Amino acid sequence: MLIEVKERKLTLTQINAKLDKARSQKISEIIFMAQRGIEGQESEQIQDKISKEFSSGQNVYITDLSEFSTGIFMLLGEEGRVIFINKVGEELDRAGSSIVDRRAWAQLLRET
Repeated sequence: MLIEVKERKLTLTQINAKLDKARSQKISEIIFMAQRGIEGQESEQIQDKISKEFSSGQNVYITDLSEFSTGIFMLLGEEGRVIFINKVGEELDRAGSSIVDRRAWAQLLRET
């Protein structure tokens, strides 16, 4: 599974680039966490691309963290939610994330 987080609107170019990478690594499940949604002018082209890719065995999903986390957190339960939040904190540490990114994560947690 490949998960790509986008802070900007998702474009067809970005999808095509990740599909190429996924194919080369034999990955068939691709999730785009598009926090600002899809580029409006490309919306129809993106939906067509996703449909065609599904027919060839590439499963492409576009969501945002709020939508994604609602279903996942229901399945994980309280213990799973705590583990998830801790893992994200560990990843922020590992990646040397800036204070801006950490504040954005904290804000997102407060809103969900």
